[in-house]
Amino acid sequence: QAGVRRAKAEAQALEHRLQELIDRITLETESAFLLLQNSVAGLAAASQARASAQLSLAATRKGLGLGTRTIIDLLAAIQALEDAERAYHQARYDHVTLRVRLKTAAGVISSADVAAINSLLDTNETSTSN
Repeated sequence: QAGVRRAKAEAQALEHRLQELIDRITLETESAFLLLQNSVAGLAAASQARASAQLSLAATRKGLGLGTRTIIDLLAAIQALEDAERAYHQARYDHVTLRVRLKTAAGVISSADVAAINSLLDTNETSTSN
């Protein structure tokens, strides 16, 4: 009987560990999904900020040519564009890593996913370079 009780206790302990593991995986997956959703909005905002900074720089250059802007204004516009570029690339990096994190948490990442992410980065890198 002692052996039976011991076996039941071990089985119950294993069930608790299994449930704890399931709960942890569920929490990690939900967290990764929510962070990925947030990164989509952040990436869109960073992209818009970058486009805005590019337009601002172009306008400042024209203003400098017309004499309504100073070299200080131009330098500030260049700095703003560089800041926007950095924020955009950081948001893109965060988005890609969160995609990998979600697939990993869900247990569905494959070598094809890694190749697709590399392709996405290569495509975006060549399209965003000035």
